[in-house]
Amino acid sequence: MKQENFVVITFDDQDKAIEASHKLQDLAAHNDVSLGYNLLLRKGEDGKIEALKKESRSGRDTWMGMFIGMLVGLFLGPFGFIIAMLAGMGIGAGLDSSQYNREEDFANKAKEELDKGKVAIIAQVNESSPVFVDDAMKALGGTVQRMVTA
Repeated sequence: MKQENFVVITFDDQDKAIEASHKLQDLAAHNDVSLGYNLLLRKGEDGKIEALKKESRSGRDTWMGMFIGMLVGLFLGPFGFIIAMLAGMGIGAGLDSSQYNREEDFANKAKEELDKGKVAIIAQVNESSPVFVDDAMKALGGTVQRMVTA
């Protein structure tokens, strides 16, 4: 069973961080992990944060809720279809909102703790074992920190 974690992977070298970001995508493509929120950022010597890449699956639960509501609504007639679709969409939007708040809280904390001149990947990772991410990131010179979310 996969466990949802937020990870911060820090690098001294931007090129290595970009390579590591691609490696995370490769791990996801091979179903070793699944990725949600994925942010690549750099903290300059002046302390300013620059987002180099941001990917999110936000809205997924809203669409999924609406789809499930529509399927249920098929058995309830035209009025029931609309009510079930809207109810499913509302439930999904609530789940998306909660997820977004957790992602933003974690990303903001990680940004504050990032040292000047460093590059970091901040990602939501569902993984059955930390070995895949840890080994891949350490091979590229990254330091991995985790926070279990669920």
